[in-house]
Amino acid sequence: MALQTDEQKIRHLLRRFGLGASVSEMEFYGTRGYRTAVDRLLEFEDRSEGYDLTVEDFRNRQNNAISPPIVQAAWMTRLGVTGYPLQQKLTLFWHDHFATSLQKVDKSAPLIQHVETLRKNGLGSFLTLLTEVSKDPAMLFWLDNCQNTKDKPNENFAREVMELFTLGVDQYEEDDIPEVARAFTGWTFSVQGPRLAPFRAATLPGRQLVFYYDRAQHDNGTKKILGKTANFDGDAVLKMLAEHPQTARHLVYKFWEFFVYPKPKDELVEEIAQAWRAKGMVIKDLVRMVALHPEFVSERAERALVKNPVDFIVPTLRALGVYNDPLREYQSNTQRENAPVRLVAVSRLAQGSMNGMGMKLLEPPDVAGWLWGEAWISSATMVERVKWADRLFADRPSGAMNPSIGFQVFPLITRDPNPAGLVAAMVEWFDAELPAAKVKQLEEAARLACGERITPRNAQAGARAVARLIFGSPEFQMA
Repeated sequence: MALQTDEQKIRHLLRRFGLGASVSEMEFYGTRGYRTAVDRLLEFEDRSEGYDLTVEDFRNRQNNAISPPIVQAAWMTRLGVTGYPLQQKLTLFWHDHFATSLQKVDKSAPLIQHVETLRKNGLGSFLTLLTEVSKDPAMLFWLDNCQNTKDKPNENFAREVMELFTLGVDQYEEDDIPEVARAFTGWTFSVQGPRLAPFRAATLPGRQLVFYYDRAQHDNGTKKILGKTANFDGDAVLKMLAEHPQTARHLVYKFWEFFVYPKPKDELVEEIAQAWRAKGMVIKDLVRMVALHPEFVSERAERALVKNPVDFIVPTLRALGVYNDPLREYQSNTQRENAPVRLVAVSRLAQGSMNGMGMKLLEPPDVAGWLWGEAWISSATMVERVKWADRLFADRPSGAMNPSIGFQVFPLITRDPNPAGLVAAMVEWFDAELPAAKVKQLEEAARLACGERITPRNAQAGARAVARLIFGSPEFQMA
């Protein structure tokens, strides 16, 4: 049976295109109907994000260094507090689509640039996004196009821009690859400064970089690509690929699997792909088409996606407001002479748990990104999901010997400090849809941990017992 009420539909919308359907998120998005909720998610630029930090704020104040783990922590923090959840969710989607990893791109400045490229362009024209990513120094280095010259063409980027980023597998000929590589010869990057020069070394500089078109290394000869012959350059090839009907199909299929359910029918993909192409392939239009499509709120779509580690961890942090106090504490210090230590501590703990669940932000396993769906679930990753309860509700915040968040539960349940009240609160916080029999099991677990009354002394133990069962339940693994 399809989702019926606006409340059900909005919760579903926030689980898929947002970062969880917490109480506060529902209060903001859930008051004026489903279509208004879609508009509010999409039209976020007219309000504050509630986040005024940059990666610079997270730097080591002793030496001003920004290490890759700090870049990861800064992104985790933004996920935890942003008022623009759709923008961040799309940044994650495009991070997987244009998979680039710090295992090779191991300098912070290009990583920061790369994430910003995805974030700023993630809702705009797909052609613009594709072009900006293709000229991004991190991508140029990741797929070796900075080594692509007319005398020694490198085909890595040429293959992936067709197979992964646009057309998909088996949608081009092998003969197209060297021709596309020729079109991108001379595309490299330079260290930013008054005197630009092409950079082609095998290691990546740690400074701010910019795209550089080295005309002397570009192949100006005629090229035959996808059956068309011309003196193509890189921009012309990107435009050809972006406008190809197969690109819209490939992207809609992947978008649908990420945000709705696996293996959509060809007719559905074709319907949306044609409509999206007619509107100029602006990503914001695709989001709206998908969110307002009847299939998005169908029975097949409800709780049909296995939660990836971001969708598992981040909504729990947002639901509890874990970042609120340390963020306010840092923002109230106008001088900001110290790094936001508490924010970094929470984010590193969250990232550590996500690592155990199989996802390291900025470290996709290969050029194809992560495997999604059931690949997230194994005996090892389920152990990590259950252990998240212990970190989240430890008796006290992190110490050197016991890294944990230690969120204090009792102040939130003082109105109903008993096992049933604790369970009701936690089920609501975490948007956990469980059958009545399992709710009774949660209450019994709380009763065994705390007795009949929850107190400041036993609340943490009760919360851990309940959260372990919620986080380990089959129902909770599904978004």
